[in-house]
Formats: sequence, C-alpha cells, structure tokens
Amino acid sequence: MSPKPTRPRPSIARNTAFDSVAQGAIMVFSLFAGVVLARSLGDEGRGEYVIATSFAGMLLLGLTNMGVELSASVMVARDRRLLPRLHTLIVALGLGMGAAVGATAWVFRDFFLGTLMPGLSGPGLALLVAALPFWIYQTGCYGLLVGMGRIRARAGFDVAFNLVQNLLVVLLIVIVPRSEVVFALILAYYATIVFSCVHLGMIVRGRRRRLWAMPDAGLARDFLRYGFAVYIGNMGSTLGQRIDQYFVQQVGRDAGAFGVYTLATSLTARTRVFPQALSRSSYARLCAAPAPEAARLAAACFRQMLALGAILLIVGAACSPLIPIIYSADFAPAVVPFLIFLLGRLFHNAAWMLANFFSGHLARPDIPMWINWGILPVQAVAAYFAMKLGGLVAVALITSAGYALLFAVFVVMFLRWQEHVGARELFLLGRADLEPWLRLLTRKK
Repeated sequence: MSPKPTRPRPSIARNTAFDSVAQGAIMVFSLFAGVVLARSLGDEGRGEYVIATSFAGMLLLGLTNMGVELSASVMVARDRRLLPRLHTLIVALGLGMGAAVGATAWVFRDFFLGTLMPGLSGPGLALLVAALPFWIYQTGCYGLLVGMGRIRARAGFDVAFNLVQNLLVVLLIVIVPRSEVVFALILAYYATIVFSCVHLGMIVRGRRRRLWAMPDAGLARDFLRYGFAVYIGNMGSTLGQRIDQYFVQQVGRDAGAFGVYTLATSLTARTRVFPQALSRSSYARLCAAPAPEAARLAAACFRQMLALGAILLIVGAACSPLIPIIYSADFAPAVVPFLIFLLGRLFHNAAWMLANFFSGHLARPDIPMWINWGILPVQAVAAYFAMKLGGLVAVALITSAGYALLFAVFVVMFLRWQEHVGARELFLLGRADLEPWLRLLTRKK
C-alpha cells in the first residue's frame, strides 16, 4: 500500500504574504478606530485610554508572561506531540501569574498606580489584573500556532479579534455618554481579550488534536527554564521600548503630550506588520534547520527588513503632513517624532530578525537577553534627561538612537557567532531575495 501523499508546506513567502495582508487589514481597522478615538476624545482623552490599555497592559504583560510565546514556539516546533502538555502548562502559568499579580497589586496598590503605571485609575488596574491570565493564555497560544507553522490560522484569529475590538471602540463612542465613554472603552478592550480565548483554544486544538495532558516535571522545568531566559530578555526589550513613554508620562505629567507622543509611536509601530509576519513564517523552519541554512535564512530576513524599512521611511515621510489633517490639529506636534521613529523602527525591525537566530536556532535566548539589558540603562538615563531638558522631539531622537545601537550590537554578534554568512552577504540584497516574491506574484508553485 503506497503511503498517503503529504501536502507540501506553504513557502515562507506565501505565509508571510498571507500574514502581512491580515496584519494590513488589522492596521486599517485600528487606524480607522484611532481616528475616531482621537477626534472624539482629543489628546487628553486618548492619552487616558492608552495609559489604561495598551501602555499599562503591554507593560504588565511584558513583566509577567515568562517568555511563554517564544518558549511554546520553539518546543512545539521541535516536537508537535508536546502540544497538549504545553497547552496545559500555558494555562497553569497564566492562572499562577494572574493570582500572584493580583495579590501584589492589592498589597502595593499605591506603587502600581503612582510609580509603575502613573495615570492609571483603580478600576483600570482591577480590569487589567482580571484579564491578565487570559492575555498570557492568548500569547502562549499564539506561540503554539507559530511553532506548528499554522500561520494562517493565527492570522485569521488576529483579524477577527482586532475587528471586534476596533468596532467596539467606534460603537461605544457613538452610544455611550462622553463622561462615561473612556471607562466603557477600557472595559471593552479587556473583555474582548477574555471572551476570545475560548475560540482561540478551539483553533489551537484543530482537527483530532488533544488539548489537555498532564506535563511531566522535566518538560515543565525545560519550558520554564527556556521561558525564563526569554522572559528576562523580553523584559529588557519591553522596558527599552516603553521607557521613553514612561518618562513622557512621569516627567511631563501631561496627558495631552502623552497622547501626542503615543500617536507617533503607535503609527510607526505599524511598520512591524511585515517583520512580524516574516518572523512567524520563518520561525519554525529557523528552529529546525541545519546551521548553514539557518544562518542564511536569518540573513535573508535581515536584508529584506532593511530594504522594506527604507521604502517605509520614504512613504511615511511623504504621508506625514496628513497626521494633523486626519487626527486634528491637536496632533500636529506628533509629525516630527513620527519621522524620527520611522528611522528608529527600521533599525529595530532588522535587529529582530537576527535575534530570532539566537533564540530560535541556537536556543540561546540569553544572548538577546544580555544585549537588551546591557543597552537599557543607557536608554533610560538618556530618555530621562531628554524629556527633562528637550521635550518630545529629544526623547524620540534618544529612543531611535537606542534602536540603532541595538541594531549594531546584533550585527556584530551575528557575524561572530556563525561562520556561514559574512558582512557583505548580510547587507547586499540580491536576486535570490526577490525570487520567492516574484514566484508568489506570478502564482508559480
């Protein structure tokens, strides 16, 4: 009896294109909702909403997720039979961290509201803590889907999730009175995370897959050991990406300035759509590939990020005068920080491609960890004095300079840790980089 033919895996280019289209749709949703939000609430109202949702939420998630996404990706990519046990570990981790953070926030409430997350209200903190276990679960399930190469399933969920979240923003602004709308928006933001987890669990299970199994002590130890190194590194990375916003809020004490600054950072964060898609599409293959192939794959992703970043920089500069037109004149001061951050994101996105080589192929998340933490003190001190003495533009310059420094360190480390790709090959874009995309555009198999 002849074996049943296996379906070929979609190419990295095809998965990346699919994920990029999905993330592009998400970007359209969020831009539309962001315009409605900014025009309806103004800079102060937008600042209050961002503090209680993406700013506080992503900060706390970065401090508590224990590297669950990357750990799940790497382990399930190497052995898919681990899926049910890894899923159980993710649930246990989310519940444990949620309980620990809830107890800590109850005892040290003043520290959370006054120092860690200045500007966050008590009810906002309660909603954040209640949703945290579900957010950690969502993050871990994303990792499982990426590790299994199920990029399209993950992208499809992401589109539906963000569509619902952004439609709720528009709907609540229309129907809820102005005095109560900010809290209603915050409640809807976290409720969407909580209720979406049931559907996400069904996607992870897929067809004929078990979703629950008791993990043994060895697997739990390996999962947490790898995840802890990722967690420490990601904490440094998260703080490095948020430290500027923290000082804008803490030193400036101006919700309007915070709203302007975070508009610039959130718009440039949209440039992560393609690097995120390319990273997810290549990660499982990067983990399992032989050393020469893995080095060349990481280098190819790096080169394409540089080329795309240059294109986005030019397009973004041309579109920057539209910011005060679309978002209102209150946000005109965001134009210059936006342009500066476009250049910084170019460096940050390209460095991310090299970080995947260390954390995925070499299974050495400690290397990005040391790099992130080594640069963080420089970023923190510089951002503090920049905000104190120079304002928003100075902080944007310092933050982008930190991204450039991160870029330079990862390039040097990558060239030293492998012998298959040299500096010329790392930076020189060639025909081989374009061929997968040309085949995709011409629909060749």
